[in-house]
Amino acid sequence: MNTSVHIPKAIAERLNTYLKYHQTSKNKVIVEAIDKFLTEQEDADAWHPDILNWQGVPDVEFDLETDRDFLLPSREHIL
Repeated sequence: MNTSVHIPKAIAERLNTYLKYHQTSKNKVIVEAIDKFLTEQEDADAWHPDILNWQGVPDVEFDLETDRDFLLPSREHIL
């Protein structure tokens, strides 16, 4: 996909310095930056912070391994 991006002068100068020092292409740096950005966004959007920070309910004592009576029967039992 071809695209055109306006890079402000101050950032362009920094980028050109980086590119010369590391002997790499502008395209490669931009593609890597986009990939990193998208990966971070996808990871951040994967789970809501409330789920990631879940600490349980302190007043509820429950052991899923032993307290399964409330669960619905498996699909095989229904058919």
